[in-house]
Amino acid sequence: MKKLKMLSRSNLFVLFFLTITVCICYYRYQQPLGDEAVLSSSTVEGVLKNQKKKKDFIELTIGSVLIYTDTPFSLGDTLTCQGKIEYPDSKTNFYLFDYQKYLASKKIYYIMNGDCTRKKKNSSFWYGVKNQIIQVIEKRKSSRYLKTFLLGSTEEIEDSVLTSYQKNGISHLFAVSGMHIQFFFLLFSFFPKKKKKRVFLFLFLFFYAFLVSFTPSFLRAWLFPFFSQLGEKLRFSKKQSFLLFTSLFLLINPYYFYHTGFLYSFIIGFFLLFWQKEMVFQKHSLFFLSLLCFFASLPIQINTNFSVSLLGIIFNLVFVPLVSGLLFPLSFLAFLFPWVDSFYHILMTILENSSLFLAHYSPNYVFPYIPLWGVICYFAYFLFLLHKIKKKEYKYIVVFLFLLLLFRVRPFLNKAGEVVMLDVGQGDSILLLYPYQKISILVDTGGTKNEGKIASRILVPTLHAYGISKLDFLVLTHGDQDHMGDAISLLKSIPVKQVLLNSGTKTKLEEVLLSYMREKKIAYRQISKGTVSYRGETLSFLNSQKEEENEDSLVLLVKMRNHPILLMGDSGFQVEQELLEEGNLLKVDLLKVGHHGSKYSTSIDFLKKIQPKICMISAGVHNRYSHPHEETLNRLQSCDTYVTSKGGAIKVRLNSSLLVQRVR
Repeated sequence: MKKLKMLSRSNLFVLFFLTITVCICYYRYQQPLGDEAVLSSSTVEGVLKNQKKKKDFIELTIGSVLIYTDTPFSLGDTLTCQGKIEYPDSKTNFYLFDYQKYLASKKIYYIMNGDCTRKKKNSSFWYGVKNQIIQVIEKRKSSRYLKTFLLGSTEEIEDSVLTSYQKNGISHLFAVSGMHIQFFFLLFSFFPKKKKKRVFLFLFLFFYAFLVSFTPSFLRAWLFPFFSQLGEKLRFSKKQSFLLFTSLFLLINPYYFYHTGFLYSFIIGFFLLFWQKEMVFQKHSLFFLSLLCFFASLPIQINTNFSVSLLGIIFNLVFVPLVSGLLFPLSFLAFLFPWVDSFYHILMTILENSSLFLAHYSPNYVFPYIPLWGVICYFAYFLFLLHKIKKKEYKYIVVFLFLLLLFRVRPFLNKAGEVVMLDVGQGDSILLLYPYQKISILVDTGGTKNEGKIASRILVPTLHAYGISKLDFLVLTHGDQDHMGDAISLLKSIPVKQVLLNSGTKTKLEEVLLSYMREKKIAYRQISKGTVSYRGETLSFLNSQKEEENEDSLVLLVKMRNHPILLMGDSGFQVEQELLEEGNLLKVDLLKVGHHGSKYSTSIDFLKKIQPKICMISAGVHNRYSHPHEETLNRLQSCDTYVTSKGGAIKVRLNSSLLVQRVR
């Protein structure tokens, strides 16, 4: 009874501490990042803490500022940098990566494009040693993987290779975490004197934490055993100690929620700590360990990549012992002995090619974004399931699989239609989702000079986040770069049943696209005025063929849940006047304003006729055209107007009423 009473008190203490943690973190999360007074300065001075070499620039970290420049320095140097200080870009599209909050997890609150000069050379012993280690690594052929395994830096690995690791579910092997700690414990186990061994091990691990910039995954693997021992003396169980340990991390920085390394390390560590000694792991331990890690990290994998490789469990059975037992220990030998580096480089090349091959041919299933309530339900039931499996009550696995199926088909249960204007900068891209996802249409792709950037970073992830693995229609209103520049990149990534283009004179971009679609045998149709019927719904194209490219834009009218929606492309006064003269226009509930809110679009007569309730404008921040124009905004005062440059993407849910959601 006394023991139970003590446990009850311990549980109450942990629950109270967790509640206080949530309240404090929520309060801190709501506070502005950094100090706005810093933005008024144009100079940053301080010690260079971190440096990363990108393809076209160098990233320097000084205090809480990330500086983009073109000159490398030595860590520990005191630098003076001149430039404009700004806040990092926050998330502007639903479900996608939030760069600002990710940097906040590293205590970085500002960015600067600047020029830096060295004020004082490094005089620190610790930074000097780190510089020497980096210099030795950079002389090796396999430097990018030595930096990955020894320093926790994956910046020099090609994006396609990193993507393949993610698709195969083995990217966690390249994080600096428990694998490193176990290796160091093994090395120091040969140390003859126990007391000195502990001191040297602690000092070495502290220095190694400094080398890897005190990443949360390494700190967890290193510090939790000490915290757990302290918890035992205070009569806390390991479970309670781990929860308190996690709370301390979040109290230090609540933005760790946006650090995938933290999430993977702490969540997988949680399940490994409490379940690896259970009955289910006594036989075939490697397989069940891989299975546990796969399902423990599944929500993170889904909400990061929006896809799942079911073969990831099998891949881990091969790659975990290969990396932890061979490649990782060899990285230290390749660092110490140049003659090992050539052999190590061959092995890493084989690893890369194997991963690329498996990612290309292994099935990856698109899985929609799981909201926070769904993630909480998943982990709660997963804990319950493991407890039941311990008792050999396997019938609960069926419920677990049904829960996963429910998450997968959730978009198809949505009876509301959705119109999502994506933030693609100075361009257009609009996603139309009919109720129960009966039809999915993407109108325009946006596009920049860096072809494929918008498709890979915005369009494809957004479609996958909605559970869309195949589009019914890709509508390209006209041939300008900012409307169809990423069309080919999108078609390479997502199957499309049919592409619809305008039937006027073709730009060079359209000619290249047509040639590509003929080569790949992608169905397409050139259309101006007319209708397209599909699955009981009608797409009405209202504009007749024109010579001028913007005025030749496809004008699309659709009806969703009895809400008329009018998308004007880049058309202006001329097209609007023709539509008024034809007398076919009726009231609409939702208007995509023509030509990004140009001065010469959306006339007063046009607005009086269609009387839109909601008006959406896609425009880039500080664009050189000054879109949307002030005169146009004045004309739009009769409707609720939303602009992507002021708040990011716009989502309109269509039920019996219209509900507008913004990213920020």
